[in-house]
Amino acid sequence: MWEELAKFLRDIIKANDNIEDVYLVETEKFTGDPFVTLTPSGNESDFDTTTENGRAYGFMLRIFNERGGEVSIENAEEAMRILVDSVLDDLDKNWDLSGLATPAGYSFLYMEAAPSAWGYIDREVSHRVAEINIRCHFEIDTELIT
Repeated sequence: MWEELAKFLRDIIKANDNIEDVYLVETEKFTGDPFVTLTPSGNESDFDTTTENGRAYGFMLRIFNERGGEVSIENAEEAMRILVDSVLDDLDKNWDLSGLATPAGYSFLYMEAAPSAWGYIDREVSHRVAEINIRCHFEIDTELIT
């Protein structure tokens, strides 16, 4: 399920015209700016009944936007606020992950996304970064999974 979710979420983010590139790894090299990394961050499982469990898959989405150099710090900060809102809007619009193919026994419930932290990072150039925690919730029928 991890792979299906990662690719589905990547495609939602790639559709955002404000994002130049989306990586499913913490990349050291990037080709466009702003860019996003989307990586698994953990999962949870809860016992519901003798045949059903609740499960949540967690992802960390990081948005990187250049600041300084050719982009003034003020303009970069404003752009980042707009960019984070647009990504949150994209995720909220797709809370039901309509079209996600799920294996037998998996019933998708909902997705939630919340900003978790903002900061700065120096890579090849200085970037403003925002992290968004994404959690995808499923009901698992333990008698149907293979």
